[in-house]
Amino acid sequence: ASQHQAKERESRMALLRSRDVAAAEHRRRAEALERELQDLRPARFWQVAAPRAAALTEGEILSGLKQATGKFQSLATKFRSAGSGATTQRAFELRNQSVALQGQVLESVKAHARLELDRLEAAGAAVADSVATLLDVARARNDLLARGLSPEVEGLYSIAAVPRRSDMRQLRAALSAAEAAWQEATATWCAASATEEGGSGFSQKVAQLKAADAPAVLRDLEAARGRIAQCLARLQRAGPDLYELAFLDGGEAGEIEASAAAAVEEQLPHGWEAHLTEDDLLYYHSLVSGETQWEMPAQDAAVSAGWRLFQAEDGGWFYHNPYNGEGVWWPELPTCAAEPASLDALRREAAAHS
Repeated sequence: ASQHQAKERESRMALLRSRDVAAAEHRRRAEALERELQDLRPARFWQVAAPRAAALTEGEILSGLKQATGKFQSLATKFRSAGSGATTQRAFELRNQSVALQGQVLESVKAHARLELDRLEAAGAAVADSVATLLDVARARNDLLARGLSPEVEGLYSIAAVPRRSDMRQLRAALSAAEAAWQEATATWCAASATEEGGSGFSQKVAQLKAADAPAVLRDLEAARGRIAQCLARLQRAGPDLYELAFLDGGEAGEIEASAAAAVEEQLPHGWEAHLTEDDLLYYHSLVSGETQWEMPAQDAAVSAGWRLFQAEDGGWFYHNPYNGEGVWWPELPTCAAEPASLDALRREAAAHS
């Protein structure tokens, strides 16, 4: 047992000695590494680099410089190539964008031209419609004059031979709209056609695009205005007085129309009145029955309402109601239409007499 314990003690002592030796070796290596690191620090770098540089030959120095120069040149070439490629790609994209933008501007310029032309043509169409209506009036007036009649006093035909206020208002409004469209369009496109060459800004390019289209646009505008002038020329040839009346103010035209309506009313049978609607359409009103109609009446209002007109022995005239026997001396008018009594009224009358 004592020998066994002695062996174990010797074994532990051997392990301790081995550990001490390993620790000493570790410290030695650590100190050596620390000394090497101290030599590589910036403060003492010259102590290492200077001996190495002093030991370099001229060929090694030239070779190192050549390698460094080659690497720098390679890097510079790569940078230039990358920059040139990016610049070329960006320039290509910008050119495409510029072409697309110029196309959009050109389309906008053309759309603007179409809008101006459509506006003028719409006003011209309104002028043509108004002139067509006035030409009908002119033909009616000329027809009456050809018969030796006056449009102002010939009953049914006179109102058709006198222009309505609404027709005049419509023509004046259409002419005003056409003139405004013409002034605005010509101001825009005449200025565009006078644009001088030169300049590189985007606005200058837009102006150049408009200047290129200006002659064609102005020709179209002139053609549209010419069609309006042709309509007015037809009106002037067919009815010079209507042509002059078209440029009078609304008050003067209204007085002419009112006088025509009064002339029509003078020709109406007794008991009728002539009136104008808000649209200046003529209609007739019965003072007896209260009814209205578009057609010019041919009979006395009381006679049309069922009354009969008789002449008395003394030469006077009177209206007679054939249903209840009432009478009214002419020119006084009955206050209601002559109608047969209803069945209920007849029953009540029969009951009263019984």
